[in-house]
Amino acid sequence: MLNWPKDFGNVTITNQSAISDVKNDQRYDFKKKLYNLLLDQKLIEEDAKIEDAVIREDSVVTYTRYDEEKKRTTTTTFLIDIDSVEQTYEVKIVDADEELTDLAVQITCPHVSKSKYPDSVCEGVYGDTSRKVEKHIPHEMKLDTGEKIIVKNLEATMGGSKLLHIYLYSCDEKNPRITETKDAVHDWVKSLGDESSEFYTYDVRTGYCEGDTI
Repeated sequence: MLNWPKDFGNVTITNQSAISDVKNDQRYDFKKKLYNLLLDQKLIEEDAKIEDAVIREDSVVTYTRYDEEKKRTTTTTFLIDIDSVEQTYEVKIVDADEELTDLAVQITCPHVSKSKYPDSVCEGVYGDTSRKVEKHIPHEMKLDTGEKIIVKNLEATMGGSKLLHIYLYSCDEKNPRITETKDAVHDWVKSLGDESSEFYTYDVRTGYCEGDTI
């Protein structure tokens, strides 16, 4: 177990005032979990110091709700960038009238479009990772023959499987390259390192022309 100094010196957030409404003990818990995550991912060595964590101030959102029994839950979310390890994390801190355990602080990976380091692999808590296809879609690509493909979204279906919606800009081609499209998208998903790539169903929709809205 880590021995943390009272001033939480192992992690320095350069603009901590951006989350000044978050309680001190919750900020401490966040820093501890962030530090342990970086250790687990071998991005830092034990006893290393993180001195360049920066909260994206325009990403900070705080909202409060009350349940039917008037019990309060306040949630604060934000993005944090750390140049020294080239990681962006999405953070959720929950303060509730009812006692919370591990769910009080969650550190996950944002969509790659929100990451300051889109080429860095992110691993969050509870198995969250930037390797998942949903962190990258919508995604545009092309077949070797030039047709545009848009991988639009991932939909959960009955039985726990997932359906990947794919739009092929084949316009009025009589024999659209459906098999080639499925193969190209499958190869792309697999290249991300998504461990579920073999279990997705690839739904290719054809006949789209440039300028069509999908």
